[in-house]
Amino acid sequence: MAKWNQLVITDAGYQLSAQTLSGKKIQYTHAQTTDKDMSSMTSDELKSITKLDSVVQDLPICVVSVQDDHTVNVPVKVTNQDVTADYLLCGLAIFAKSEDGDEVLYGIATAAKPDLIVAQDGKTVVGTNFWLKVHVGSADNVNIVISPDGSISNEELEGILKQYVLDSNFKAALDDYVKKDEVAGLIPDDIATTKNLADGDAETLKSAKEYADAQVSDKVKAADTANWQKAKISADDGSPKSFLYAKDGGNVTMWIAGRPLGIHTFWCAAGITGNPVSSSIQGTMSISSVKNGVGYCVSADGDFISITLVDGQVNYDILTKKSDIDPSVIVKTTLTASDDVLTLDYGSYTISGPLPKNAPDLENTGINWGALVVHKTLSGANKTLEYRDVKGNVLINILSGKPLTWSGWHMPNQDSLAIGAGANKIAANGNTFVPLAINVATGEICLPDGTAITLSLPGGVKLGDHMLNISATDGLTIDNQAYFTAVADEATAASKAAADPLHNYTTEE
Repeated sequence: MAKWNQLVITDAGYQLSAQTLSGKKIQYTHAQTTDKDMSSMTSDELKSITKLDSVVQDLPICVVSVQDDHTVNVPVKVTNQDVTADYLLCGLAIFAKSEDGDEVLYGIATAAKPDLIVAQDGKTVVGTNFWLKVHVGSADNVNIVISPDGSISNEELEGILKQYVLDSNFKAALDDYVKKDEVAGLIPDDIATTKNLADGDAETLKSAKEYADAQVSDKVKAADTANWQKAKISADDGSPKSFLYAKDGGNVTMWIAGRPLGIHTFWCAAGITGNPVSSSIQGTMSISSVKNGVGYCVSADGDFISITLVDGQVNYDILTKKSDIDPSVIVKTTLTASDDVLTLDYGSYTISGPLPKNAPDLENTGINWGALVVHKTLSGANKTLEYRDVKGNVLINILSGKPLTWSGWHMPNQDSLAIGAGANKIAANGNTFVPLAINVATGEICLPDGTAITLSLPGGVKLGDHMLNISATDGLTIDNQAYFTAVADEATAASKAAADPLHNYTTEE
């Protein structure tokens, strides 16, 4: 027994279907059969087909009938008339065209288990009937045409006549309504008429008008609605106006391109053709002119997406992906005394008053004001806590290592800072130093306790490449030579002074 897969609407078919939403008429023109096995082709591969290969028969479309607002029944009768050789019916394609456009391959149905169409033996014509349920944008804009090549079956005729009311049914439906002569007997005698007015009974007519005005005074009048929004933005229960599901074979890009003027709310399932992300999306589309508009939507994963429609072309731009946002910049709650800072998720928190568990007490009072940021690091579960109080003091606590261990609260770059290392001493980078001071009054260099320092170094003090010293015998010396050096005569003094500007050469005369 033959088994068929669901009809797949091609990309060209979706584009043609979208035109019906803007009021264009389309017509299903004919069908073709093929003996080419297409059962292994994917839905996307079938959607891209524009021409059927290995065509065996070209057949007329029987009478199309409307099932609902977005579905029509397209019957095709496949017989063996004029078939000269047996063949396996592996695929069936239907074609359609708009009023002023070219014909396109609209949809393809493939056989999982094909039918055998036997050659005509000259006497008997046999075959099989297909009733294809076809999705369209608006069923009201499908032209129903009877092909001269086909005939109407009883079933087809019943489908067409289903929308008409039988005379007998119409009469039965009227039985619930009041007849004119019955209404006349229901009107009270004291209701004013134009005749009463002509007879001078104006008071009665005035009273009736006042009563009628009072009854409608709090009702909405037609004139009040002149400037009301006429197009619905959402469903009656406040949910999106349109839902697009994968099971319906929808295309969100084609849906957007076919929207009329106005604001449209929608929800689109994951996996729908045209969905720019892998999860469902929900948003709003505003169509400002034909084939032009803007919109925005948010995915179930938190991605924020902008939509633009320019001259019928739909473009998506993922403005923000939730996964790209640094979680530490997200402002969270104000912490309480029962919160534990070591167990917080990434983000920024406020401390205002009572100190949370394991937070540093910079005021030594149990009461603090500041901000705590939990930073996410690049390495797995590692994280850094940074606490900054209102006075600008900063402490950090780092979770790292194997096993994960907290470092304890400390100043950033603490190991490179000079800190106290005992009385009048400081330590930095593993070394201990004694700070020096200057006595402003005397200009002496002193220890922290005020004691003047006497500089005593072996060999003197080296300045640049020269050693300076003072001796009891030679006085000031430079490079172990007395600054004042005596020579035999003026010529020698001049020569040495020219070669050695660091010493003063004098004669013995």
